Amino acid sequence: MPLEVPDSSRPTAHEFVRETLRKAILRGDVPGGSRLVQSDIAARLKVSTTPVREALRDLATEGMITLDPHRGGVVRELNWDDMQEIVVIRQALEPQIIRLAIERISDAELSQAEAISKAMVKESDVGAWVELNQQYHNIFHAATRLKRLLAIAKGLQDAAATYVARAQQERPEVRKRSNDEHQALLQAFRRRDVKAALAVQLHHIMAPLEENEIPSGPG
Repeated sequence: MPLEVPDSSRPTAHEFVRETLRKAILRGDVPGGSRLVQSDIAARLKVSTTPVREALRDLATEGMITLDPHRGGVVRELNWDDMQEIVVIRQALEPQIIRLAIERISDAELSQAEAISKAMVKESDVGAWVELNQQYHNIFHAATRLKRLLAIAKGLQDAAATYVARAQQERPEVRKRSNDEHQALLQAFRRRDVKAALAVQLHHIMAPLEENEIPSGPG
């Protein structure tokens, strides 16, 4: 199992292992169905099994893997029906998220989103790009100032991460389109234009489904 150790150090061994595994899964280095054995991962990353166990629990919570008491962790196979369901839920939530975020977001938060957006344009690694993408959108979710809504939106964002990565692996041009839409969303927020921001975001969340020719609505 290939595991590329990130260049930057992490504050804890637990976070280091989690980031390493997450990026390997997002890049497709560890495909769906792969078994994640705690002792093997610990040996490869030169850590104890405790941070590996904690990292696997985090990834299970994010929906990237399933935990089996006898097999350890198993990377989830992609099921595009799941991504369709995520999009349907997000289509219902986005009008409220956009309205509240535009009312409450600060200039400092917009500047932070701008910096992340610029970093994404320069990023070539799929795993790193997807993590930046999550950070970018979490800024807008947090701007609603509603903790429960933030938790729901983050959960949906985490659940969609592997699908976003796969869409980029299959169609590299998706990344440029997504980067352009991030800039368009920022411009709409700076103008406090709810209608324009919502139009950008509703189109943006459809990207993985469009690239895999999956219908967007129920039925």
